[in-house]
Amino acid sequence: MNEHFDRDGHLTEAALAALMDGQLDELQRLEAGEHLSFCADCLERYAQQLTVDTLEFPETDVTPVVMQRIRRNKWRASIRRYTAAAVAVAIGSSLWYSGFLNALGDTMLQPSLPLPVSPSNTAAAEDSPSFGASLQAAVDQWSIKVQSTAADAFRSPDSRTTHPQQNQMEDLS
Repeated sequence: MNEHFDRDGHLTEAALAALMDGQLDELQRLEAGEHLSFCADCLERYAQQLTVDTLEFPETDVTPVVMQRIRRNKWRASIRRYTAAAVAVAIGSSLWYSGFLNALGDTMLQPSLPLPVSPSNTAAAEDSPSFGASLQAAVDQWSIKVQSTAADAFRSPDSRTTHPQQNQMEDLS
């Protein structure tokens, strides 16, 4: 094993190469491993030889093919993104211009039906007009107006012309 160590007691380059290639017998491997366990210089040289990678290059240059695929995938991704945005705009604008969103919004904002007013509450409100009574009357009028507008939005165009209020107006004239 003396041929594997130099005069200073460190492993030679040939010994490190033989260790990497597996050419040492079991006793020589144990001696080299023991030396590497306490000698930081030899361990560093051995680690450097282990990390040296030999680069292999392909027979033909693949850079143009890879770059072409990258450009094609980038183009497809942007087309998909713009197509999805265009479809979303088309659906949104068709819902907007058809009036569906307005009708949906009116039904979502529709308050609950007003509670019936008892005669005693009406008489008291008529005797003393207060802010609360006038506010209640305004809310009741608004509720009736919203309900009739929402009902008109969901009727077919033919049934809108025969609205009961229009029939009453025609009867009066």
